Order: sequence, then structure tokens, then C-alpha cells
Amino acid sequence: KAFTDLRLKALRETAMKILPDGYWRNEAEPCHLTFDDGPTPETTAALVEMLNENRIKATFFFTGENARKYPDLVAMTAESGHQLGNHSYNHQFCYTENPVKFKEGIELTNRIIEDASGVRPAVYRPPFGIIDRGRAEIIDSLDMRLVYWGALAEDWKDLGDEEIVRRINKQLNPGTIIVLHEMARIKSQCLKATGKIVENALAQGYSFDAISK
Repeated sequence: KAFTDLRLKALRETAMKILPDGYWRNEAEPCHLTFDDGPTPETTAALVEMLNENRIKATFFFTGENARKYPDLVAMTAESGHQLGNHSYNHQFCYTENPVKFKEGIELTNRIIEDASGVRPAVYRPPFGIIDRGRAEIIDSLDMRLVYWGALAEDWKDLGDEEIVRRINKQLNPGTIIVLHEMARIKSQCLKATGKIVENALAQGYSFDAISK
């Protein structure tokens, strides 16, 4: 576990040095709770309900592909006061698409999300947290904020909710961007871990807010 903690810390520190400028942490005190890869019927509605019960506003980075399948979940998330972000159309490494296709995918995803919710995403997180300078400039040209990560648990793996919670707690500080993932195959882990992370953070006096543009 100690090696894992050091590896995750080194990954973030190295990425901050080599990736294009973007948003890594909130300089103010509130943390940001973010979810990637939705929406999905297995988790999105349950997460929104949990967050609303705790009066927490989160940021959901939806893919265009999933938003197109589940527009009602997109609308419900926005109506509950949560922030909607763009996570590409189909979650490919940005390098697999030429810049024109990359921009088209971002714009298509923005339209799908806006059509469903009435809200155009103002924030973008690249799949796998990696992007090059040219594509980062495209995001900037679309008047969107490039968002990276702070506390990462690699929770797309089936690690169990207790390990996810431990990893996030280890990295949690004021202003931290917490990254979690929602998908059908880790439904139970996602919901249990989120509940415990929220409970622990609030007990420690942390607060949460959406990401400003």
C-alpha cells in the first residue's frame, strides 16, 4: 500500500510537470468531487440522490456516447444542480484522433449534453487524464477549462470500496480534485466508496463545490 501511495503521488507530480497547463486543484478551500464515464443507469441516479442528501454539488464528466443513450439522466443531473463536464464522445485516447476529429467529438458531445439539459459544458477532462498541447489549445479555443485530477484511486479496477476510500483519504487536502468513475461493472464499489468518501470528508471538515470556469 505504501508503494501504491508513492506511485500515485509520483504520477500526479510528473503529469503536472509535463502536461499542458490546466486545472489541478482549487486554490480556495473547497474540494471538487468529480465522476467520469457516465451517465449510466446503474450509478448516476443513485449518486445524484446521495449527493443531494448531503447537499454536495459535484461535477459529472459525461461521454457523448453515454449522454446520447441516456438523455434523461443528463437532464436529471443538471436539474439537481450538479455541473456537467465533457469527457470526449467515446473515451478514446486523444492521440488516436487527428485534431479535426478531436474537435468535432468535443463539439458533438457539447451539443448532446446541451440538448438534453439546456446547459453547455464549460469544463473538459481528457480520457485517461492525458492530452497534448495542440489539443489543449483546441479546448481553450472552445472556451472550455481543461481539468486534470488530484486524488486518483484507479477505481476503474475492481479494488473494493475500502481500498478506494483509503487511497482517496491518503491524498485528500483542501482544494483537492477527487476523481471517481461510474460504470455498470463496478456499481457496488462506486456507490459504497462514494458514500464513505463523502462521510469521511465531511467529518473532517472538508467542503465541496463545482469547478468554476
